[in-house]
This record gives sequence, structure tokens and C-alpha cells, in this order.
Amino acid sequence: MLTDRSLRAVKDRDEHYLWDYASSLFRMQGVLLEMEKTEKDPDVLKDIATRAISLANELDAILAILEGSLDE
Repeated sequence: MLTDRSLRAVKDRDEHYLWDYASSLFRMQGVLLEMEKTEKDPDVLKDIATRAISLANELDAILAILEGSLDE
């Protein structure tokens, strides 16, 4: 998960970098969702869900930055 300091650093990056980063986060989420389909262990499922939520929050933060750059 990105910290506030990390988010400030990311905001200064090239927009292309941010789109690549968002795309990578989205792909990682997809991998976790695929893993979830076949996993039976409740502890592993909980870990997958926690990681997927963390990625979703990070992706939302990056997309908010990108949305702001589109408004400028």
C-alpha cells in the first residue's frame, strides 16, 4: 500500500509511468481473483481477499491522480 509520502512521489512521475503502474495493479488483482476461484483453504482465501482489497485501494489512489491530471 502506498503511503502519503509515496503518493506524493508518484504524483511527480510521468503520466505514462502511472498508467503502466495502474495496469500492473489491475493485472495483479486479476491474478488474485483467479487464485481465489480454486483455493479452498479459508486462511489463504482471507489473505487473498486482504491483498486484493489493498491493491484496489492503491489502484483507486493512482486512478484519482490520473483523473486529476486529465482535468488539468
